[in-house]
Amino acid sequence: MTRKVRSLASFYVSLKVLRVIAIIAPVAFAVGVGLLTDRVLEPSMAEHWAHLIATVMIGVGAFVFAIFIFALLNRTYRQLEQQKEQLERQAVELQSATEATRQQAEEWKSLFELGREVTASPDLKGLLHSIVSRAKSLLNTDIAALMLLTPDGEYAYMTAHAGLRTPGMQQLRLLAEHGIQGLVLETGGPVIVEDYQRDERLRNRPARLVAEEGLVSLISVPFSRKGKPLGTLTVGNRHATRFDQRQGELLEAFASWAAVATETSHLYEKVESLARLEERERIGMDLHDGVIQSIYAVGLNLEDCAERVEQSPEEVRKGLEKAIDDLSRVIKDIRSYIFDLRPQVSQVADLPQAIRELVRDVRVNTLMDAELAIEGQLDGLLDQDQALALFHIAQEALNNVSRHSKATSVRVRLAADGDRVVLEVEDNGVGFDMKEGAGSGKQGMRNINDRARSLGAALTVDSERGHGTRVAVELPMARVKG
Repeated sequence: MTRKVRSLASFYVSLKVLRVIAIIAPVAFAVGVGLLTDRVLEPSMAEHWAHLIATVMIGVGAFVFAIFIFALLNRTYRQLEQQKEQLERQAVELQSATEATRQQAEEWKSLFELGREVTASPDLKGLLHSIVSRAKSLLNTDIAALMLLTPDGEYAYMTAHAGLRTPGMQQLRLLAEHGIQGLVLETGGPVIVEDYQRDERLRNRPARLVAEEGLVSLISVPFSRKGKPLGTLTVGNRHATRFDQRQGELLEAFASWAAVATETSHLYEKVESLARLEERERIGMDLHDGVIQSIYAVGLNLEDCAERVEQSPEEVRKGLEKAIDDLSRVIKDIRSYIFDLRPQVSQVADLPQAIRELVRDVRVNTLMDAELAIEGQLDGLLDQDQALALFHIAQEALNNVSRHSKATSVRVRLAADGDRVVLEVEDNGVGFDMKEGAGSGKQGMRNINDRARSLGAALTVDSERGHGTRVAVELPMARVKG
């Protein structure tokens, strides 16, 4: 920067000097010739010789001055040309730097957004499709393809792609050692191919489908999990392209996210599997301690009745009535299990209608007196997440009533009440001591509390032994989608 300032200052000084010389020099020269003629030449020689000498001096002076001026102009012109060339070079460098910065910003933005997708969603298929689409767009290639290995590592199959035209490539499944994928897995690093059909490294690897697709130049990189190869990510063009190492490194970054997405999907599957096992164990324990024991007791009672049917018919009649009552309770418990285990809802298009169906299910499955009150205008007031959370809170509260309260009636209220949305579930069951917690319904109350907290809603639980339970959730209108 200092050099540029000095150069510009020197150029400005040169122009200033040239301007002063162009004005002063001719005037000074004319004055000098006039004085010389008047005081020296005319007194010492004939007048015509004095004028001739003065004229020659003026001509020579004008010639010398012109040469000097043209020399200064030429120097100034050269400086202008140099400045122009320097500015043009700087403009090109600036444009190149700007383009490189823009490209890097696009790369970081794409990788950041991809990372956010991977950490927010367990949908492996959607994530892998997003990865290939972004890789194709950012590297500006004709195609992008991601292949996964089978669990035994013997085959590779097309999982996600963008830009492929032929069914053969779109549905590709081949031995893991074939094609560019085999070379990538063999070397364990990026492979850049300028001409697929002429590359000696690929001579013994089948390439018919690649030729049908018209692919010429490719980059392919592997990705793995804990040292175990998972698959490959490939981009390519249908025309000869000289890919560079930086593009390979960028593709490796996308492949790393593919590995993270795959690992995340495996973890989700393990968590779901563990949750199913825990739920199965819980159900088994509940059935063993509740329903099965009750049925066993009924069976013993019936056996006893069968032995005494001839000696004590009246006692047998009472025993049969008790067995009928016990079986009715068992049927009620089974209905309660069915109510508890029905599929979870992932979307709620109409919250009042969804809760209306919950209340109806309680009425049908438990033979309880269940009422619902809808107050105020709720249409369009809640977004999908808010509606779904309130639905699950109502579901959990009603499940607790059905399973644990021994209630004969329950009342549900959903209302747009002034500056808040309110959900209330109140029963006339046995209740519980607030100091001791919700007893057998502790997990359900924890779920309700977690969902209310995620909404930013206030949760109120009122209960007393022998006087039922009231659960109320109040969602401030400030948090509601207006």
